[in-house]
Amino acid sequence: MTAPHLPDDATRSRWRGGVVVGPGLMAFTGRIGDAPAHAHAGVQVLFVARGRIVLRDAEGGEAVAEMAIIPPGVGHEVRADPDTIGFVAYLDPDGLTARAALRRFAGLSTGRAESWVAAAQPRPPANPLDLPAGNVRSTHPAVADALRIATGYEGGPPTLVELAARVGISPSRLSHVFATEVGLPYAAWRRWTRLQLGLGVVGSGGSLTEAAHAVGFADSAHLTRTCRELMGLTPTEVLIAIGWRPDPQVS
Repeated sequence: MTAPHLPDDATRSRWRGGVVVGPGLMAFTGRIGDAPAHAHAGVQVLFVARGRIVLRDAEGGEAVAEMAIIPPGVGHEVRADPDTIGFVAYLDPDGLTARAALRRFAGLSTGRAESWVAAAQPRPPANPLDLPAGNVRSTHPAVADALRIATGYEGGPPTLVELAARVGISPSRLSHVFATEVGLPYAAWRRWTRLQLGLGVVGSGGSLTEAAHAVGFADSAHLTRTCRELMGLTPTEVLIAIGWRPDPQVS
């Protein structure tokens, strides 16, 4: 297969719409644009109401998606036709909704674009009246404490060593149970949470530099790199998309 040419900045479809940011969730509704190769720490759920989206995986495989579920840590690109409208949600993997979404990958390769589309297809539950008890996991008390402390920690989620001291277990033990329960290493979850909190600071009127310092990034460049890695967009592109910054291409 010949690799398609990813649009440059002058020809890329751009994101425009509204965003909701809350604990464990970032949701976008509106015009979906292109995103170059990236991976994100959350579970991404995508629905297209109008238009056309092509997802491309790290191996070059492609799939046209009206709906898709993309697992955390999986490299992919998004290419959207102009004026494609839809909904994109990023879910922290500790939530029941994210866990339910990931269970849909049973028997599928999580790294393939066609699997992301297949996992999102409507299907009847095995038992429409109740959820089998084996599909519900209890949260380890140390992880529950860690999530509560880290989410509300002044200056953004602390390092693993700092958090382990607050929870009262060793860093190695917390690292193990956190990854088991949440589905990602703590470092990945921390990056995503800091990005969510940083965008919230900007939405409240702060600059990118103020946001970076408020949530634990070294500087605005560090925040920008993280945003691109997790969402495939720079913070400025995200802020323009949701109307918190003017679009320089609009006179």
